[in-house]
Amino acid sequence: QPHAGRSHERATVARYLAGHGLVVEGEQVLLVSGAQHGLSTTLMALLRPGDVVAVDALTYPGFKVVAEAHGLELLAIPLSEQGPDLEAFERLCQRRRVRAVYAMPTLHNPLGTVMPLAERRRLAQLAREHDLLLIEDGAYAFLAEPAPPPLQTLAPERTLYISGLSKSVASGLRLGFIVAPLEMIPALERAIRVSTWSTPSLTVTLGCRWIESGLVDSLEEQKRNDARSRQQLARRVLKGCDYQAYG
Repeated sequence: QPHAGRSHERATVARYLAGHGLVVEGEQVLLVSGAQHGLSTTLMALLRPGDVVAVDALTYPGFKVVAEAHGLELLAIPLSEQGPDLEAFERLCQRRRVRAVYAMPTLHNPLGTVMPLAERRRLAQLAREHDLLLIEDGAYAFLAEPAPPPLQTLAPERTLYISGLSKSVASGLRLGFIVAPLEMIPALERAIRVSTWSTPSLTVTLGCRWIESGLVDSLEEQKRNDARSRQQLARRVLKGCDYQAYG
C-alpha cells in the first residue's frame, strides 16, 4: 500500500474527522501507526536538529521524549488558567527564533484544560506573525464536547493535526493520522517510509471498518459518559480541595 495509506481509507478517516470539527480532503490525511508515531513523523519530516519548539511549561512527556530523540530544543511557555500565557509566548518569539509550537488545545494532557476560542485565534495569529508551525495534538479531543474549533480550522496552512484511535477505541489499536497542508505531504510521506514504510494494512482495514460501521462513534460516546461519571465522583471525593478538571 502507499506510504500514506490507500486513498479510500484516507477518505474514510477524513469523513470521521469531519465529525470532530475538521473538514478536510482525504489527500490531506496520512495514516500512521498511532498518534505517537504521528508526532515523530512530523518532527522528522519538518524540523531539523537544533530547531526550537515552544511547549507548555507542563506538557505531554511523550512529546518531550520524541523531541529529544530528534535533537530539538524545547522552550517552555508559562501557563495561565486558560492554558499557555500567550503574552509571555509572544515575548519568547521576539527573543528566540521559534520554529514550531506544540499544543493540546482541546483536553490538555496532563492539565485537562480546554483553550477558549479567543486564545486559539490569538495563537493562530501569532503563528502567522512569526511564521511558526502549529503541531496540534488532538488525542483526547473526542472527550470534550462541545469544544471550540481545532487550531487546524483557524490556521490550516501551517497546522499539523495529529490524533488516532488508541485513546478513543483501544490502546492496542495503533492507528493514527496526520492532517497536513498539501505542500507538506511529500516530506511526511518520506518520513513514514523511513520509519515504518507504511501502517500495517490489517490494522488500517480494521480501524476503517469500525469507523464506517459506527462502532468508533459508539465507543467514543461510551467513553465520554464514563468520563462524566468519573468527574462527578472526583468532585465528591475532592470537595474542598483545590483541583483542576474539565467539565
